[in-house]
Amino acid sequence: MKKVEFDTNMSFEIDNKLIESLKEDERVIKFIKDNKLDISIIDKFPYKFKNWINDLDICNLCDGLNYCKQGHVGRYFDLKYDGVFSRVLVSCDYKIKDDKNREHLSNYYVNDLSESMKFIDFENIKIDNEDSRYLQVLSKVLDCLESKTYGLFIFGSIGSGKTYLAACACNKLAKEGYKVSFVNLPLFSSRIKTMLENNEYQKEVDKLIESDFLVIDDIGAESVTSWFRDEILFTIINERMENKKWTWFTSNEDFTSLKSHFEINNRNVKEKVKAERIMSRIKTLSKPLKLLGKDRRII
Repeated sequence: MKKVEFDTNMSFEIDNKLIESLKEDERVIKFIKDNKLDISIIDKFPYKFKNWINDLDICNLCDGLNYCKQGHVGRYFDLKYDGVFSRVLVSCDYKIKDDKNREHLSNYYVNDLSESMKFIDFENIKIDNEDSRYLQVLSKVLDCLESKTYGLFIFGSIGSGKTYLAACACNKLAKEGYKVSFVNLPLFSSRIKTMLENNEYQKEVDKLIESDFLVIDDIGAESVTSWFRDEILFTIINERMENKKWTWFTSNEDFTSLKSHFEINNRNVKEKVKAERIMSRIKTLSKPLKLLGKDRRII
C-alpha cells in the first residue's frame, strides 16, 4: 500500500491565511469584543470561527425562507462562548418575522383558510379601487366587529369578496386573542365522512361550538344529507344560538334560496320543517348583508 503523504507546509500556509482573514472579519472582531476575548483565540480555534462565518454567509445571500439553503430551514448555527465554544441553533430574521406573522394562527381551533388568506387583514384592501357599494359593506363589517353584539350573513355573487372579508375578520380577532374557527362547509362535510368510524368528527364539532367567533363559509354549497344537516350543522348552529356565540356566514345564496337548498335532501325528499328549523337559527344569529359587484378573483 502506498503511504499517504501530507504537505504540512501547505496546510500551515492555508491555516495562516485563514487566521489572517478571520482577524480582519468584522463579525469575528465583534464576537471577540463582545465576549471580552483575546484576539489570539482565533489562532487556537480558527475552524470554529470559519464554520460560523460560512453559516452567516449563507444567510447573507438568502432572499427569504423559500430560498433557504441551511440544513434547518430558517435556522442557522450561531457561535456562543461561555468559557467554552458552543454552536446554538437560532432563527434567522426571516424566520423570526414569519413566526411573528403566524402567531395568531395558534388561536384558531379549526382553520380552512388557504395559505394566503391566513395572513390577510383589512389593511390589505385597496379602498381607492373599490366602488361605493363595496365600501358600504366594508363599513358595516367593521361596525359589526366594533360592536361584537351580532353576527353577519354575507351573501352575494361568486367572487365578490365575501370570504375575503370574513377571513380578515377572523384573523383580526385571532390577533386580539379570541379563539376562532373558519370552516368551509363543503370541505367540512366531505372531511367529516372520513371521521365517522372512530367518532373523531365530534372533536371538530365541539371546537366549532366552543369557538368565541365562528365563520361558516360557503354555506349552501355543500351537498345536503339529512344526517349532516340535522345532526351536524343544526347541532353546531343551535348550540351557538343557545349560548349567544358570535357567528358569521358567507354564502352565494340569500335566505330564501338557502331555505330551498336545505329543503331537498340527497334522496330528493322535501323536508320543509327541517329547513325552517335551521334557517330560524341562522336568522337569529346573523343579519343579512348583501355584497355584489365585480369578481375580485380575476382582477
